[in-house]
Amino acid sequence: MRLFHLRSVCAALVFALSLGTMVKSDPLTERGIDPQTLELMVSELSTDLKYTRFAEVEVVTGDETFNDRFLIEFDPRTPAGIDLVLKFEEQGPNVASPRRLRKILENRMRLQHQIRSLQVRYDPESVELVSSTGRRAVMNFRYSPFALPQDIAWMRFLEGTIWINGNEVERIRLELDEGRTFMHDGSRVTGYSMDVSFSRAPNGIDVIQDTVNVVEATDVLLGLVPNGGPFVSTTRSTAIKYVDEDGTDVTPATAAVPSGVDLTKFDEPVRVKVDRVFPIWGSEARARGFEIPKPFGVSLMYTDLTTYLNFTSFEINGIREPIEAIFSPNGSGINIEAKNPQIRVDWFPLPFLNLMGLLGKINAKGHLKIRTTGLGQLVGLPPVIEETININSYVFGGGLTAAGGWRNYFGSVTATAMTTVTDDAGTNSTAYTVTPMVGYYFPKHRLRVMVGAEWLKLESAMVGTIPVPGGQPVNFNIGLEHEEWAARLGVYKEFGNNFELTITGTHGDTRKGLTAMFGYRF
Repeated sequence: MRLFHLRSVCAALVFALSLGTMVKSDPLTERGIDPQTLELMVSELSTDLKYTRFAEVEVVTGDETFNDRFLIEFDPRTPAGIDLVLKFEEQGPNVASPRRLRKILENRMRLQHQIRSLQVRYDPESVELVSSTGRRAVMNFRYSPFALPQDIAWMRFLEGTIWINGNEVERIRLELDEGRTFMHDGSRVTGYSMDVSFSRAPNGIDVIQDTVNVVEATDVLLGLVPNGGPFVSTTRSTAIKYVDEDGTDVTPATAAVPSGVDLTKFDEPVRVKVDRVFPIWGSEARARGFEIPKPFGVSLMYTDLTTYLNFTSFEINGIREPIEAIFSPNGSGINIEAKNPQIRVDWFPLPFLNLMGLLGKINAKGHLKIRTTGLGQLVGLPPVIEETININSYVFGGGLTAAGGWRNYFGSVTATAMTTVTDDAGTNSTAYTVTPMVGYYFPKHRLRVMVGAEWLKLESAMVGTIPVPGGQPVNFNIGLEHEEWAARLGVYKEFGNNFELTITGTHGDTRKGLTAMFGYRF
């Protein structure tokens, strides 16, 4: 009987493993296609080979056509690390703003470097066979939105077609879904295609041979078309040379210098700074597969917050007991409805650490309620004094956020210190917050959902001075208390390559609020 059970368990285990293999397999893996070949469509720099490519770009606008030609020299292994150089043709491009065009090319190459180590994979479930004849096959596929960093999130709108001969990739074409648009490089893209032909190097690796990239777009912030407008850019490139890590020439036989191209004419080198200074250790984080944010951000924030503060004591000009004999702190307090627009700037010095500064204004109404004692009512005061006062203040401060993640899960802790200055009442107070949050990331929608708590620490007393015309100023000291903890829930959404929106809500016994923040990262 035990032997029977053992065989049953083994059979079940084998079946489960076979089922897992069947689920993960797709027509590409069954044919032995290396996933890294499809990664080359995302970043040409994801190869471990040193190479030289010739490229030319043509931009057609409503009024003119201009072009530029250059060499791309990439070396993944130098004593100083990765080296990427663009060498432009000496006569220069026929364009009014060549520096802008070349800066865009440099930025695109820098982006390719930043995503080269992220292992952007295709979605196995999206692979479907279109046709098959002998060793040849044509298939469709899409990249997994779970593996696309924000800078190239628009690639989820592209459908890929791959032509295969045996286990060798001959060609891959990416094309934008009909009706889709996206923002990229300061333009609204309405049409996009990337057509790449591959060759097999002598060392058995599939490498890019020729590429044709056509972009139809409307200039928004790009600066190529005066006053904006539509344009079509076509970028073509071809491989000239490939060298492996041992220094062996592994250039495919199909690679050659294009006819009419004199390589000695390309003597305007631009060394691409593949890594920005910040965040420090950013390249190491990317090498480990982490996507990191752009280091700088500017945001507009708006908070609508209602807070109730209990009064614990009354003191005027240093006198307390006679005042509290008339006005009772018990049951007295103020309900403050505040609207707070702010400007926030932030910086990532490290991949896991964000520093921020904030400046804003508070427009608030305070609904004041003060209960009187029996003595106070004997002298003619009502049982409850209610009054609405306007409170206009300025607020400034700063803080930091430490964050980390694992797969699609993440956690963060934010701490801030904010000082509020109210000139009318002569008050100056500082509030401290600590907000631990955990959340889940939905890559397909570039959306994060967060839940956590907020700890708020206010000063225990409101101290100020009220000027009295023709008399001595009144100095007051009012004791305060509030509930320190409240629940917090939020969502974070990324738009395009640079924009972000965060909405968070706070709910507690003594405060309720909503905060919206729209920012730009660069």
